Amino acid sequence: MDARSYQEKLVGALTHPLASTRARICWLLGENEVKAAVPALMKLAESDPDMYVQKAALEALGSLKDRRAVPLLQRIQRGAN
Repeated sequence: MDARSYQEKLVGALTHPLASTRARICWLLGENEVKAAVPALMKLAESDPDMYVQKAALEALGSLKDRRAVPLLQRIQRGAN
């Protein structure tokens, strides 16, 4: 049996091969306020090959309101303007 928590399993699922699954996991992490996911979400927001996953990761980071993501969010916002 897998001893990881539900939240740990969600974070682990961010490496799923299907982009649509990664995007859904981002949404779930934001909705469930999983602060432990911030580093993984930041990585996806910067480097996932799928732009929809990047967008979902950014939205989740915005929902989590974690200070660790502020520099990344600001940098991306400046680049979008």
